[in-house]
Amino acid sequence: MLELKDVEAYYGNIRVLKGISLRVPAGAVVTLIWANGAGKTAALRAVAGAVKPRSGKILFEGRDITGLPGEETRPPEPGKNSRRSRK
Repeated sequence: MLELKDVEAYYGNIRVLKGISLRVPAGAVVTLIWANGAGKTAALRAVAGAVKPRSGKILFEGRDITGLPGEETRPPEPGKNSRRSRK
């Protein structure tokens, strides 16, 4: 499950997400449909770790991934150690 709780994010001094909260159950297919400039891309960038939220929480499978870089947000592969090696 993916959950965003009251997430706020900025590009520089420009607020691009203002308190977004949503919950996506495991296995669900979701579409973000908002007006232009409403924060669809910013929300996905925050989940992917490309934008660090200034407040709020992003949880993936119960694990807090708020502000983690993208390579650290994936769950470990089955049978692998939970810590990923870095290059």
